Amino acid sequence: MKIKLYTNWPIMKYWVNKTFMVMRMTIIIMLLSVTQLLAVESYSQNTRISLNVDNQSVKEVLDKIQNQSDFFFMFNSKIVDVERKVNIKAGNEKISFVLGKLFAGTDIAYTVIDKQIVLFSTHSIQQQQQKKKLTGRVTDDKGIPLPGASVVIQGSTEGVITTVDGTFTINVPENAKTLSVSFIGMKKQNVDIGDRVSFEIVLEPLIVGLNDVVVIGYGTQKKANLTGAVGGIDPNVIKNRPVSNIGLALQGEIPGLTVSISSGRSTATPTLNIRGFTSLNGGSPLIIIDGIPSDADAFARLSVNDVESISTLMDAASAAIYGARAAYGVILVTTKKGEGTGIKVTYNAHFDFRRPNNIPKFMTDQDTALMLRVQGTGTWYSLADIYGSNDLDYLHKVTKGLAPMVRLNPDNNKYWQYAGRTNWFEEACNNYGISQRHDVAVSGTSGKASYYFSAGYYDQDGIFKYGNDVLGRYSLRGKVDIQAADWLTFSNNTSYSLDNYNQPSQGINMNSLFSTSTLDVPKNPDGTWTSSGASVLGSLQEGGRSISNTGAFNTIFTMKGEFFKKLLTVTGRASFSRTSYDYRTYSVPIYYETGPNLPLGVLNPTTSAEHDASSTNQNVYDVFADVDKSFNKHHFHYLLGYNQDYWYSDSFSAYRQNLISTSVPSIQLGTGVPTVGEDIKDYATRSVFTRFSYDYDQKYLFEMNGRDDGTSRFPKNDRYGFFPSVSLGWNIAREKFFTPFTQYLNVLKPRFSYGNLGNQDVGYYSYLSTMGNGKTSSLLNGPTYDQQLSIYAPGLVSGSLTWEKVRTTNYGLDLAALNNRLSATFEYYQRATTDILTKSKTLPSVLGTTEPQANAAASITKGWELTLTWHDKFKLSNSDFKYNVRFAISDSRAWITSYDNPDGKLSDYFKGYEIGTIYGFVSKGLFQTPAELANHANQSSFWSYPGYTVPGPGDIKFEDLNGDGVIKAGTTIKDMEDTKIIGNSRIRYPASVRVDLEWKGFDLSAFFQGVLKRDYYPTDNYFWNIYQSPWTNIQQYVFDNMWTPTNTGAYMPKIKGYAASYWSGAEMLQYNTRYLQNASYVRLKNLTMGYTLPNSLTKRLKIQTVRVYFSGENLLTWTGIKNPNLDPETLGADYPMQRTYVVGLNINF
Repeated sequence: MKIKLYTNWPIMKYWVNKTFMVMRMTIIIMLLSVTQLLAVESYSQNTRISLNVDNQSVKEVLDKIQNQSDFFFMFNSKIVDVERKVNIKAGNEKISFVLGKLFAGTDIAYTVIDKQIVLFSTHSIQQQQQKKKLTGRVTDDKGIPLPGASVVIQGSTEGVITTVDGTFTINVPENAKTLSVSFIGMKKQNVDIGDRVSFEIVLEPLIVGLNDVVVIGYGTQKKANLTGAVGGIDPNVIKNRPVSNIGLALQGEIPGLTVSISSGRSTATPTLNIRGFTSLNGGSPLIIIDGIPSDADAFARLSVNDVESISTLMDAASAAIYGARAAYGVILVTTKKGEGTGIKVTYNAHFDFRRPNNIPKFMTDQDTALMLRVQGTGTWYSLADIYGSNDLDYLHKVTKGLAPMVRLNPDNNKYWQYAGRTNWFEEACNNYGISQRHDVAVSGTSGKASYYFSAGYYDQDGIFKYGNDVLGRYSLRGKVDIQAADWLTFSNNTSYSLDNYNQPSQGINMNSLFSTSTLDVPKNPDGTWTSSGASVLGSLQEGGRSISNTGAFNTIFTMKGEFFKKLLTVTGRASFSRTSYDYRTYSVPIYYETGPNLPLGVLNPTTSAEHDASSTNQNVYDVFADVDKSFNKHHFHYLLGYNQDYWYSDSFSAYRQNLISTSVPSIQLGTGVPTVGEDIKDYATRSVFTRFSYDYDQKYLFEMNGRDDGTSRFPKNDRYGFFPSVSLGWNIAREKFFTPFTQYLNVLKPRFSYGNLGNQDVGYYSYLSTMGNGKTSSLLNGPTYDQQLSIYAPGLVSGSLTWEKVRTTNYGLDLAALNNRLSATFEYYQRATTDILTKSKTLPSVLGTTEPQANAAASITKGWELTLTWHDKFKLSNSDFKYNVRFAISDSRAWITSYDNPDGKLSDYFKGYEIGTIYGFVSKGLFQTPAELANHANQSSFWSYPGYTVPGPGDIKFEDLNGDGVIKAGTTIKDMEDTKIIGNSRIRYPASVRVDLEWKGFDLSAFFQGVLKRDYYPTDNYFWNIYQSPWTNIQQYVFDNMWTPTNTGAYMPKIKGYAASYWSGAEMLQYNTRYLQNASYVRLKNLTMGYTLPNSLTKRLKIQTVRVYFSGENLLTWTGIKNPNLDPETLGADYPMQRTYVVGLNINF
């Protein structure tokens, strides 16, 4: 059956045409920018200098040139006499004219590379003739050439700089012994010359630790000067991870950031959480991509190869600049831009092979399965003796291969009879799924312009043989920055992505694979579906398709002006985003046969088609000004800005049954009554924000942030709120009195912050009293039985709804020791949330309506985070062996501090309740004898089937905590009866360990991630199997571990149908200590081995670097869960987690 996607519907044509109109305009602008980029003159040729100097030193002249331009001088003061007094006048002259006059009559020459000028000494021809020529190449530790690196003969006055490809040629005296090689941001290296004439020199980055620059709200800042809690990760660490979503790659990498996933499906979006429980209404971190608020789906579609940096703002001090939407943290993402010299091309590819994890093993032996089914014969809860003696003989013959698995039923030969041994998961699924990713990027600078263009493609096949699901993702990104004048820069950043997901319209129900009897078979001898085969496999292959397309377009225009010698910077930014979603699905009947001459049965007998379409538009405008001033040891920075954001969403859905044809499954071909719906919503915010920071000699640090937010989500009189924060820091290691200790302790910086934030994520129109409409549930109007149109009475609303308020206090400590080889960061915080939007106080029932929402609850969250890092190197076979070990762990707990539940009902929140608390019974094991049962408290209120309450040997035994002789569940905190607190479902102590090794081009990285404490009580078929669904297949684990009179020490109780059903009172779903699972786990999340080809080889190929690597994801898992069929992350998902094996390639040209 061919699947076709038709795109000629009016709604789809509208958004496609509109989207591509905006894209065409943006592409035209970008092409014009690139045209200008390629034609522009270099900075050194276009910049003019004016000087009027009398009797001043060369150094003073060079400083004046740097102050009125972007030129940067590099020289050796032992070579260049910078104290020499000169007189020079120049009026709007090129730099070549000025330097020619400045060094006239000397042996000083210069080389200009864009904005960098290197001064060096020349010698006579006679001297040159006595020297030998050396050549070489300078790269970083990843093999990338370093243009502009300084190569100087140690002890002499001669030096050169490397060219664009990192190469150099230098003439040295015959007696020269050492070359000194240096580059900004790299460790200086001295290289012995000896008899060599060719060199491959690798410079290592400086370990600057807390002096790294990190991205913060509306700017950047050195780590050394940070006073708030800011986390981050180098994207290079995760760029080769085989995940469909960048959020998954962050799991365990940043302490305090919890990433959880409930499904292994390629389109599943992980849940991101910063610092634990947020609000009763939930609360996720604000995601900012290139300065623009985005959502988790936009983050998921982002290619990791386009990412330059990822930062997390954890506390109120660092997040306050974003105000109302940053109450529960911020994730800042900055994408790459063009930099360096020349053109750089990168290509990244990987191919993945994925196998499902935690697939249950089932009983497939006919005799064993049958005996399990009939072992309870004679008791009402048995699975019933559905096979007679003739059937048993038949099953024995099938087991021995003496009879077919399908025959005509001898008792009624109209019907088929089955005696299969079908593993439905193996029947439905392939051994592995395949995916691939390709990313290519072109970047560089040319004169006054820089550019970055990238394209990406990701394709992932699902794991099913029948009606497989397939994800295709395409992405484009382009950035252009143009220096229109010395003080003015224009930028455009445009991206587009398209996700196409094609899957069976009946859905992929893993539970059906685990619950269909192994005695059934997929198809009859004549090739028709059996009833089970149609339900499990036919629905996937023939039941219809669902196809969704998500297109996301975003363009950002930025203009930045620098004034008063860069004292003042003013930035204006406008962003326009549109996300369009189109979903089409149709359902058709699936036919099956129960006997060779019987009419065909049918599943999904009613054909139907559905079309959903939506579009979301967001326009964001920012204007902000920075003032940055330093004098002596004082440094001030002030930021003032304005933000405006408008968000609009429109969705439409249509559904119709009884299609006259399924060859083109369209709603128009339906004859049933159409169902149509539409949903429109919007909101707007306006904000003024400010930041003031000060530091003295980078020792004493102070920062204040504030944001005045207004939102349309609240009544007019309560729309605005001001949210301030303050933070302090002290770099103790920079104090003079600390100097004796710096040889051991290089950094010691305590920090403190306090701030208020607001939360506006409480619904779009919660303050309005609205009336719904629909059809009545009663049949009216006599014999016509019409369901009449009705308007629903509005509910009560509060006229004073306002912000949820979040106060955060944070204490932090940064330290580095042993020459910065050991570093650590520790955070402790308290986050109090008040005015939580929830139900108001209980109203009299005679009012006839429910309570309105009100700001009527409060909570507090307490937690901590710790990161430890050790990095070092040693010599192994005359080569550096580098290693890095990083350990991260965090924890948080939360309590309700105010809530209207005076009786303390356990079914609701109450004051003092700890979020995630599990109440349950204490189990004393399983009953073993009737005598033990007779002497126990009355436990008859629980049953395995409605009406049956008699426990027996092999059933669970609960402890009578209050001693009243009756086992009962508590209802209030004051009357717990026989229940107590037995666990907590919240994630505790998420932790990770990363180990990175490098040696002679080889690299190895191992990443372990886990949760060290979590309780979970199972409620579904993945765990309970036949106890929940008695007509299901049987897990090998359940069979091996169930109680029998000869296996009294078993973990599982005796077989009882429906003992774990969802009916109220089912005994196995009474939470208890015996079956409460320890859901902690440690997982080898990723193992990567790579090799970078030697420079000597890639240089001949005219390639900068080539790296090949092999990687594995979710390779090993250790968990406390008893049943091996449960994955500790998803805890029973609709789509299994997968173990992934990858081969990849990185090339830089």
